[in-house]
Amino acid sequence: MKTDLHSHVLAGIDDGAPDLQVTAKALAALSTQGITHLALTPHYYPHLKDLRSFLKRRERAYEELKTLSEAESFTFSLGAEVYLNDTLFNYEDLGSLCYEGTAFMLVELDGLECFSKAMERNLYRLTEDYGITPVLAHIDRYPYLMKDPELLLTLREMGCLFQVNLQSFEHFFSRRRLYRLVRCGFVDFFGQDVHRLPMPCEKRRAILAGIAKKDKELVAHVDRMAKKCIFVS
Repeated sequence: MKTDLHSHVLAGIDDGAPDLQVTAKALAALSTQGITHLALTPHYYPHLKDLRSFLKRRERAYEELKTLSEAESFTFSLGAEVYLNDTLFNYEDLGSLCYEGTAFMLVELDGLECFSKAMERNLYRLTEDYGITPVLAHIDRYPYLMKDPELLLTLREMGCLFQVNLQSFEHFFSRRRLYRLVRCGFVDFFGQDVHRLPMPCEKRRAILAGIAKKDKELVAHVDRMAKKCIFVS
């Protein structure tokens, strides 16, 4: 698999890479894994940061990243991991938070114990009022999604897509649930959600091999879908 659409390797912008040195190490490790297409998705919290200032910081960090020799082997897609709350809709245009050149947005939900009406309302606003396709980040972290295929189906019918962190396949109980979601067709994208360094190559290779045993076409399908939807430039 050569794509990864969730990372925090831009330096000094969120809780990811603190400086360019760490960014360079992360890129080198991802390249060793065989990653060629990498999305840059720093956290954006609309209730904490003005959109204009966030975009300026993100652009500055991106320009710095592109000076690294380690960046030369990648195709990048600039985006954000957008925390979903009411404040987000103070802005008329949210296109700058989508993956570059697309209408797909990586969306972080609230870590509550249940899926709230506010979440449903805001996802509906993204899809209907803004024409954005939400890519729900690391659904493996939300028990209310992992335990409720009917809710996932409702969100799918709303237009949502689902991203899973590969690391969650390491753990027995989450792995069983994730394989069930794989069988039901609820896994659209993989990512590592890298903040400093990605997982070792051997571990990543073993996880992907295990996924392929359950669905031999899934890894290739996820790669194709990521390049088609996210890496369009």
